Amino acid sequence: MVNITFNGELLAENVPTNSSGGFNITVEIPFCTTCDPYQFNASDGINWVTAPFTVICPSIKVTPLNAKVGESITVEGNNFALSQPVHIYFSIQRNATYYELILVKTVSGAELNATGGFKVSVTVPSIPNDNPTDIVQVNATDNCNFATDVFDVEASITLSKSRGVAGDVVTVWGEGFRNDTTVNIQFDGT
Repeated sequence: MVNITFNGELLAENVPTNSSGGFNITVEIPFCTTCDPYQFNASDGINWVTAPFTVICPSIKVTPLNAKVGESITVEGNNFALSQPVHIYFSIQRNATYYELILVKTVSGAELNATGGFKVSVTVPSIPNDNPTDIVQVNATDNCNFATDVFDVEASITLSKSRGVAGDVVTVWGEGFRNDTTVNIQFDGT
């Protein structure tokens, strides 16, 4: 009988061997294992054999890397845990701390492929951004593993109408500007 361990954790105990001393067993890498090199070990009490194994870090790719509030972007992820939903957030990073986590999508079931990958569209939310040095990011997590990509929310304005006569009143809506600040609005330079 053979015991199989991974990073010191017992994954399979008393695995029977065949008449030539071989065995075949499927084991699952423990959830929340960080992306690092590890060792699988197999022992029958006399023989102790190791084999290297590297847990791959998850990653995401955002396309395009800048868009306006309300526009769609694509988030493509790889190497997330197969048995867990992946949550996609927008956030602000300030001094290595994350603020304003805004959940925009949860990916699960058929949206996840056999290698923990996905490709989905999400809508850029309104993100409070009160500091010029803040970094806006798109984050994805399976509640243990984490990946991020930097993103630029473009400021934009929308008008209540695009045509009119002199003296008309037009409402201007703005998105993507820094919060708690002032904005100047001009009409053809005035």
